[in-house]
Amino acid sequence: MGKNNEVRDEDADYLAARIADYQAYRRAGQKQRAAAVADVLRTQHGYNVDDDKGDKEPAAAPDPAVPETTAVAPPPEAAVEPAPEPRRSRKAVAKKPTPSDGK
Repeated sequence: MGKNNEVRDEDADYLAARIADYQAYRRAGQKQRAAAVADVLRTQHGYNVDDDKGDKEPAAAPDPAVPETTAVAPPPEAAVEPAPEPRRSRKAVAKKPTPSDGK
């Protein structure tokens, strides 16, 4: 049952999904797969894809006057803080004697 207690038409859903598959294969240039799906549509659903004018035309080429950008979105913020700096040794470091009075 769907929303508002409506019964879903599963056959219509399968038909719509197979038509979408057929159109996707056609757009991708996969003729053999498109033909196989078209055969299933004809035999199982009685739907002739040759009568379908719903194939979308290829998208228009982008306007050449508008340059493409290579900008990349910044990486997402880290969810954790970076690791703390390593501790320095507690041993006293001997200081080098400084020359005093020109010795």
